[in-house]
Amino acid sequence: METTGECRCGRVKMELTAEPLLTFLCHCDGCQKMMASAFSLTAKVPAEGFKVVTGDPVLGGLQTGPAHYYCPHCKSCLFSKPPGQEDVVNLRMTLFEGLKSYPPFIEVYLGEKLPWVQPSAPHTYEKVPTADELPALLGEYTKWRERMA
Repeated sequence: METTGECRCGRVKMELTAEPLLTFLCHCDGCQKMMASAFSLTAKVPAEGFKVVTGDPVLGGLQTGPAHYYCPHCKSCLFSKPPGQEDVVNLRMTLFEGLKSYPPFIEVYLGEKLPWVQPSAPHTYEKVPTADELPALLGEYTKWRERMA
């Protein structure tokens, strides 16, 4: 996969050269507030397959937990880096043309979702999958994407 993405104002441009490892919706209160939406739509990608091409994203948000990066001009939420997972980056999927057709494979924090939201992903979690569940989910996601291609 090769696709590019950009913030709302276009000052930060990004490039993705790797397939997502996993796609997901997060319904947590924090994502609802950060995105000003019912959820955030994210692709977990290998860090070596992602780069910022132009612009200089700034760290924002609460600065606890994942490091969330934003455009310094338009304040678009661009990507996050989960603590202890330096080999992956979580991208906001709708910023990348090539990711818009990728549906979410899992939905997390269903206990915090808005009451009118109807989960549709193959896997749902009241919170998040355990570390023990993640390897199987990643393998299943790859097979699921191959069937959908």
